[in-house]
Amino acid sequence: MPNVFLSYSRDDLPLIEQLEAQLKTHPEIFIWRDQDKIYGGQKWPKVLGEAIADQDVVLLAWSKHAAASHFVEFEWTTAIALKKTIIPCLLDSTPLPPSLAATQGISVGDIQEIIAALTHTVPTADASRRAEVTRKLDQITATKPKDVLTEAKALFDQRGWVVQGNVIQAQTVHMHYPSDSSKFSNGPARERCLNGRVFLTEDNDDLTPAIGLTVTLLQTAESVVTGPEGLFKLSLPDACHPGIKVELSVGKNGWVIFSPLAGEITLPALETDLVKVRLARKGSAKLLSDESVKKLIQDMVGNSKEQIQAEGKPQDIDLSRYIQDWATRYGFSPPRVKAEVEKWVTEAEQQNDLHQLGLAAYARKNFVQASIHFEASAESRLKQIDEAKSKTRQLTEEAVRDFRLAGDARYN
Repeated sequence: MPNVFLSYSRDDLPLIEQLEAQLKTHPEIFIWRDQDKIYGGQKWPKVLGEAIADQDVVLLAWSKHAAASHFVEFEWTTAIALKKTIIPCLLDSTPLPPSLAATQGISVGDIQEIIAALTHTVPTADASRRAEVTRKLDQITATKPKDVLTEAKALFDQRGWVVQGNVIQAQTVHMHYPSDSSKFSNGPARERCLNGRVFLTEDNDDLTPAIGLTVTLLQTAESVVTGPEGLFKLSLPDACHPGIKVELSVGKNGWVIFSPLAGEITLPALETDLVKVRLARKGSAKLLSDESVKKLIQDMVGNSKEQIQAEGKPQDIDLSRYIQDWATRYGFSPPRVKAEVEKWVTEAEQQNDLHQLGLAAYARKNFVQASIHFEASAESRLKQIDEAKSKTRQLTEEAVRDFRLAGDARYN
């Protein structure tokens, strides 16, 4: 279901309302448009930028009025900076701006082609780019559309995009930073890095920076040694972008990674964010936290598939081997770990968390019931996602409304 940001000039409102009504006959399409002028409040560029970022695609209603609108130009300029897909909808014969001229727009009368373009758009999300763009928009001090556009153009430098049929997708957008002009530059790609710090964690929670330890990124096998204060910097391949998970290992005899669990981290949006890695002594009670035991069972579910034979006689799934391996890795006896698993399962069975009930059922080898719980959990989470999207839209519209009122009050 595409979420569509509708960019238009208010001078075209009667035609826009007809277009919106036609699009809304298709329940799979959600339209977001600013129904009130919001400029006037100091933060409207950021609010509008976030509204564009929240949608999957921008439908640009292009006309002689749109061409003269600073507001519309700000919207499509920001959309390109956010690497959003832009679909031009032509209301009249006005040529598209040079930045979009390489693409062929769709006539407003060809509603079926517009719908096809919207529904076939592949959503894109770049958390790092969104963070950078909205941060810059938040720094704009102007409030009038013309002045806001001037400031925005000083931040965005559009120099490249890929045109595919009637869809234009921003691919390379350059932003200017006084302190670091290498970001989004035309020169050689700047090396991306993961910055972090390693600590030794005692049972009393005292933290000591770990100096001289080898930190390895398992996805690439690249290793570095921690320096002063336990700091390290690892180069990242192009495939490792913000938001994906990677796994680290740290070498120190008698110690293992306590946090994050199993050394699995989500790459931060900003390289300046330090990833904190904490080690604990093998056999430490800290390693038997509820989250650790829960992850052990989750890993059992994923790894035990290797025991299933495509052909041959049915066989019993052996979960004890995973408990044995985990116990050896973290410095415990298998009976101790098995007891902790039993304790976690018993407690989970008293809760109403469908995911945990699925794990508990799996640990007891009740695989059918586990499947039922996991499927119900997935459906519940999909429902929560839909509710969250609806709430986000509502809050965004309310924020736009309030900034509009703030602007009106300022000028009165």
